[in-house]
Amino acid sequence: MKLMSLFRLFLMFLLGWIVWLLLRPSSHKTTSRPAEKKDAAESIAACAWCGVYVPENEMILSGKGEKYCCQAHLSLADAKKHPENQ
Repeated sequence: MKLMSLFRLFLMFLLGWIVWLLLRPSSHKTTSRPAEKKDAAESIAACAWCGVYVPENEMILSGKGEKYCCQAHLSLADAKKHPENQ
């Protein structure tokens, strides 16, 4: 008889603990995302020469507003548009 009441008490404690785990506010849900993940959401654009996607703050702009991933691709595009400059 005493064993049965201890078993019921244990089951009530276990059930209460499970309910508490499910209903408590989780620290993972309420915290904001780390700065690295927020930076990953910045806008990206494709290079006008090779098509590689690069964050826009790292791109090089041409005089006409075209975006390039590096200075070499900007130079190649300019050379192709103006072959007499070579």
